[in-house]
Amino acid sequence: MNFVLRLKDWQLFILLMATPLLVAIILSGVIEVRSVERVFWLVSITLQFTWLCLTAIGLQRKVAVHLRENRISLNILIISLCILTVILTVGVLLLGNGLYFVLLIILAGFGIIYLIYLTTKSLRMVELQREVVFGDFSREFFIFLFLPPLGLWYIQPRINAVAKLDSIS
Repeated sequence: MNFVLRLKDWQLFILLMATPLLVAIILSGVIEVRSVERVFWLVSITLQFTWLCLTAIGLQRKVAVHLRENRISLNILIISLCILTVILTVGVLLLGNGLYFVLLIILAGFGIIYLIYLTTKSLRMVELQREVVFGDFSREFFIFLFLPPLGLWYIQPRINAVAKLDSIS
């Protein structure tokens, strides 16, 4: 898991942005265009979700024990997001876009927003070594929420610096 924290910003950018595009290009001659678009978004979302989960867990391990978030709620969130991702993937690929997926997409969206919140909060907690309020990490949160590629270039070097620190716990 530490390898995710040590990825350079350009390596992470290529992994999260170029890999789905490469998959779409390879599949474009094999399956119809509409399905290629679905596969592109599913691969992209899955890679970003995986990076967020591994980063949140890795940063939580570096936060002082008395400042950590509840591990049970983090694990429940990650498991439920994994289940939602599998359901959405199977449903979109096999059944197409159905209106009954709207609720699942909204739930997954809230879970991912919480994961972004937890990741940026954990990063600031490790950097400052104290309890933080939303104002301390709001810039990172909104940059990553609304401009993910820019957020990767902004946040990942700081995550690299934190990864070099010895674990507190």
